[in-house]
Amino acid sequence: MQASRPQFPREVEPFSLPPADSVPDEPYKPEDVDDSWCGTHIDHSLLTVLCPSMYLFHPSSPNSDSSPAAPLDPLVIPAPARSTGLFIKTRGGQIVQATIPEDCVALQTGETLELLTSRRLAATPHFVNSTASTLGRRALAAIEAQKAANPERWGAVQSGTVSRETLAVFLQPNHDEVVAESGETFGQFTERVYKRHYALDQPEKAAP
Repeated sequence: MQASRPQFPREVEPFSLPPADSVPDEPYKPEDVDDSWCGTHIDHSLLTVLCPSMYLFHPSSPNSDSSPAAPLDPLVIPAPARSTGLFIKTRGGQIVQATIPEDCVALQTGETLELLTSRRLAATPHFVNSTASTLGRRALAAIEAQKAANPERWGAVQSGTVSRETLAVFLQPNHDEVVAESGETFGQFTERVYKRHYALDQPEKAAP
């Protein structure tokens, strides 16, 4: 990995959700969790370096008959709900929420590492869960604190959207690096994964 050239950072696209009235800030229920933001999958890289997620509240411009003011900057808030964020699936099939503390990063095993270790280290199935239709107590408290601290700019804010911002860095070998006991290179493996995802290796149907 030290000599590897391609190490591509990629920002995961944020998704917006409408804030609403407060809900009890209680532990999530299993039925609250699904892969609504990002479907269950495994990364095909060696390792994925994950930074903690950041949630931004984007206030809607309040209706005003006066001249429009400059747009308000987004506000960093806690997770909109306890069930929002990254979840992983263990080898035993259990779904576990993966919470990354501030000032830390998480390393997630990918399918290439699974090949290199002859499956002793398994690729991690994971997904991102959305949130409830209403904001949690902690998120709403952060917004209310901002309104109290800056009433001239934020006092009239009644609605907005929330986005999830994160950064994932995918570490991978060079294209010609052998990654499997069969002699398969990372480039060949990547092509195989691409065909698997897009069903390009399906046999063509005979013409009628």
